[in-house]
Amino acid sequence: MALLIDTIKSLVTLGKGKVFFKESGRNGYEDMLEVDDFKYSTSVEKVEKNTSRNANVVKITSIVKSINVSGSFSCVSPALEILRFFGMAKEVASVSQVSGSLAWVAYTAYLNKWINLTYVKLSGVKVRKATAGGDFTANATTDKLSDVAHGLLNGDTIYVSNSGGALPGGLVDGTKYYVINKTADDFEVSLTLGGTKVDITDAGTGTHSWYKAYNLNVDYELLADAGRIFIMPTGGIADSEGLAITATYATQAMQEIKSATKTDIQGDIEFIGDPTVGVKEEFYANVKLSPEGDLSMIGEDIQKFQINFEVLVSEDANGNQYLYRLRDRSGKSQIVAAV
Repeated sequence: MALLIDTIKSLVTLGKGKVFFKESGRNGYEDMLEVDDFKYSTSVEKVEKNTSRNANVVKITSIVKSINVSGSFSCVSPALEILRFFGMAKEVASVSQVSGSLAWVAYTAYLNKWINLTYVKLSGVKVRKATAGGDFTANATTDKLSDVAHGLLNGDTIYVSNSGGALPGGLVDGTKYYVINKTADDFEVSLTLGGTKVDITDAGTGTHSWYKAYNLNVDYELLADAGRIFIMPTGGIADSEGLAITATYATQAMQEIKSATKTDIQGDIEFIGDPTVGVKEEFYANVKLSPEGDLSMIGEDIQKFQINFEVLVSEDANGNQYLYRLRDRSGKSQIVAAV
């Protein structure tokens, strides 16, 4: 007598339609809108008992050992709540951003990576090195700024700041200046590259410092609406360098995905088929959802994304266990029993 384990797989494509999903612990179904290419596959593992007599193999019995069902579908018109499933997040929450500003807030830069500035819809974004390049004094007669062995070159961009007093007249914190007419120990500044020098009207008080200024699309890229900057590996920012960033942001009413800590989301799924041709069928099951691959984009718009599902064992009102129910519009139905 011999035992033979055989696995039989079948794939069924139901096509286009709508998916409704009720997450475990929540009331009511979430409309996942139009979906494309809804399909599921059934894998049946059988154990066959055979005997050999007179050189002939005779099957004695065949026992189904296990049945596994899994599938997938693509969301083709995803809303934010639907994206929550792709992000495996706990919830979508309404949040409000109160208008305000970043006042040279410290961040750490990593090459080829994004920095999240926390706020969105930014304007007036400016980026400088966090540590001062040096301290300077100002001469209102010559309009020169003095810093021994400053190391700056004509055309370099800088920001200036003050502590313990006020900047020299003519200079403004947060304004980008271009270095002109530099010598080893002093330099002048202009509002444009190679332009006219700024008129310094007094020496100011306290300590004056200059900082290396970084430039958009040279040292970093900006997504102002998303509140993120990308550190370009070909620019002048060093890996792990400390940056200081200033910006303003307006009042915004938003929704965001919160607490994306899950690896899957479990609940009841209902698919109502509406294919262009063929039989319109409905599929019901208790499943675990998990995202697959990347978001498909057209420009900045999400086109679609794929969700995989694993069918779990369910129990009907009579205590009978099953995997899924399949029904067509003619009223014919099928229940796939669990093993």
